[in-house]
Amino acid sequence: MSTAPLIRSALDHVQLSAPPSRRWQPPVRAAAAAGLAWVVCGTAFGSHSPYPAALAALLITESSAFRSLVAAAQYAAGCALGILVAVPAAILVGPTLPALCIVVFASIVLAGYDRLGQHGVHVPITALFAFAMARSHLWDDLAPHVIETAVGVVIGTAVNAVLFPPLHLRSAERALDELRGRLSRVLELLARALREQRPPQELLGDDWTARLTDAVTRADTELIAARESRRWNLRSAARTSVWHLDHTVLDTLARVADRASDVGRLLEEESRSGPRTRRHGSDPVTPDFRPGGARLLLGTAMCVRTFHGGRAHPILPAARWAGQHLHAEADSSKDRGLAHQLEDMLACLDRDRGATAPTRHPRTAGTSVEVSRHG
Repeated sequence: MSTAPLIRSALDHVQLSAPPSRRWQPPVRAAAAAGLAWVVCGTAFGSHSPYPAALAALLITESSAFRSLVAAAQYAAGCALGILVAVPAAILVGPTLPALCIVVFASIVLAGYDRLGQHGVHVPITALFAFAMARSHLWDDLAPHVIETAVGVVIGTAVNAVLFPPLHLRSAERALDELRGRLSRVLELLARALREQRPPQELLGDDWTARLTDAVTRADTELIAARESRRWNLRSAARTSVWHLDHTVLDTLARVADRASDVGRLLEEESRSGPRTRRHGSDPVTPDFRPGGARLLLGTAMCVRTFHGGRAHPILPAARWAGQHLHAEADSSKDRGLAHQLEDMLACLDRDRGATAPTRHPRTAGTSVEVSRHG
């Protein structure tokens, strides 16, 4: 009964971790691991119902080979701690109420150890199982349970590493592509808002900054999963493929997204205060600044759309020069503030040029924005 949350968590992971075309692979791995563990224990040890082996093999089937190794270590450590807590009490005291309370208390305290993860629950489960056995039959009943669990852990780890070893590179690529597309679209609409003197929320929606942050967070999660899936992975593609999904690219896009949010806030303040309001230190954006600032935002959007950490977009040097020129000719404090943010965006993209190896990205081939048309 206590293992039900673990099984539900494993099933949820099976449903959500893989793309639709590959969601059948985790259930196949789990079924193969549990079935093989059952057959091995039944054949080698003559056990009629080796459920500890099948359960262990099922619960350590994870989304990557490395996670399966970690889960195997946590599962084994939890069972071992449960035995170490319960066996001395069962041998020295026996199944009395005070001894039971001590065993439960100690096992739950140990189960809360962070490094055991969700498999810490096996500390009290194994402790109660061992404590409930009669002293005369303790080793006769406990030894097969421990052996079957060990067999299940080993088989589950091996099957997870050999049978359809999970590799999460495409999902990370999709998350980065989605972030590039969303960020470039935000910059294009900010350019339109600046040129037409409209509030950014009118074009982007009230929650546009939250959606942009969610895209950054999702890309970060997918990149971590992709990197983890390559560790201890036996697939040849995982060993020989060029690793072009790097957090340097994500960090650059995240910095540009922060600057875009700042630009949106400046434009929002401008729209609320009105074009003719001149409060102390907060004079409005001048009409002469708007066309150049909008062109620079569109050029930044073009650079973001094709930014993959390799060779920079050909317009980036010219865009940086235009940003410096725009800053030098800014008339108001709002002009200078916007020009500073635009220069920062382009500096982020230029500073990380060549940080990772350039790669082919056919989805973005031919994508461009005609900067000269706007203004």
